[in-house]
Amino acid sequence: NPERVAARRRQIEQISYPAALGRLSRNRETTAVAGTHGKSTTAALLSHLLRAAGRDPTYCFGATYADGSPGGRWGGGETTVIEACEFRRNFLLLTPRSAIVTNIDQDHLDCYTDEADTLAAFRQFLGKISADSVPILQLAAADKIGFTGRAETFAVEGDPQGGRADWLATEVALDAGGGRFRLRRGDTLVGEFQSPLCGRHNVENAAAAVIAALASDLTCREVARNLVTFPGVRRRLEPIRRDDGIVHFDDYAHHPTAVAATIAALRHCYRDRRIVALFQPHQATRLDRLFDDFVHALSAADAVAILEVCRAREPAGLHPEISGRLAEALQSQGVLVLPGRSWRDAWPNCLTACREGDVLVTMSAGHLEKDRYERN
Repeated sequence: NPERVAARRRQIEQISYPAALGRLSRNRETTAVAGTHGKSTTAALLSHLLRAAGRDPTYCFGATYADGSPGGRWGGGETTVIEACEFRRNFLLLTPRSAIVTNIDQDHLDCYTDEADTLAAFRQFLGKISADSVPILQLAAADKIGFTGRAETFAVEGDPQGGRADWLATEVALDAGGGRFRLRRGDTLVGEFQSPLCGRHNVENAAAAVIAALASDLTCREVARNLVTFPGVRRRLEPIRRDDGIVHFDDYAHHPTAVAATIAALRHCYRDRRIVALFQPHQATRLDRLFDDFVHALSAADAVAILEVCRAREPAGLHPEISGRLAEALQSQGVLVLPGRSWRDAWPNCLTACREGDVLVTMSAGHLEKDRYERN
């Protein structure tokens, strides 16, 4: 890389992005947002609530706002919000004052040997927050970790054991306009909130951000007022087009839990409509290890196109037929599998398969966005 060569020649220090975030978090009032899913959205939500309330935060998360605003900003206030990624244990480079953990799933199978290894990393991460701070943890994540310290746990009504959570989102109503819910702490109704994001998983993300905002001394009224103005995050159930009676969403889902949550959200928001999905698997290792979970998640769609796997950080010969195996497994479950293994071939088939009123969703963490914009 010519920039790195020039920097080396001029003896300019070079550090990685995670290490740069670690430096940024030092000596600042940093809230680190971690979790296998939802951390970009939750970090963006919290940053928006703080900024709309005049706190002028610094923030950095791995996405951009749907209105085109960048996912990083240097603010003049004391507060900093950072998305804390567990990949390669990068979040252990941070020095956060407080933390949010949205959920924990087995992922990054090229970095973690098993679930116990993943949970140990999250325990290390929580051990780095300030002793006088209380982390905000999804109840299921706290249970998985076996966290015994002080914590503010949250859940959504209907979650297993959700009644044990300190904070509970209740009376959830989901439609194409987003999600409405009441947030309770114990027996006390804290407030009523409306998020423009659809899906039960986004109610959970919004609840985590609201709790963190209230912990930062924002009032319930200003949090509720500013939550409805959240612009959304690109590639997180992002509406792309509504042509020919077809609603198209683009999403970053690449783990079976996220795929299932995305399709479930669209089922809630667009009841009685067919869902056509175009999915690009990300990493053959992930697809192989979580194969049955992917089959189960994608079977919730009415028609599916499966692209060749995006082999990030993997040799080309690893599990060479795995995308085809996934397509065959879905066919055996009675799912209509559309032909095409590349964007160029599969996209026209998806459009042809759609009827007026259908919902089309593209899901990928790989090349799909680049291919889509090159084609358009």
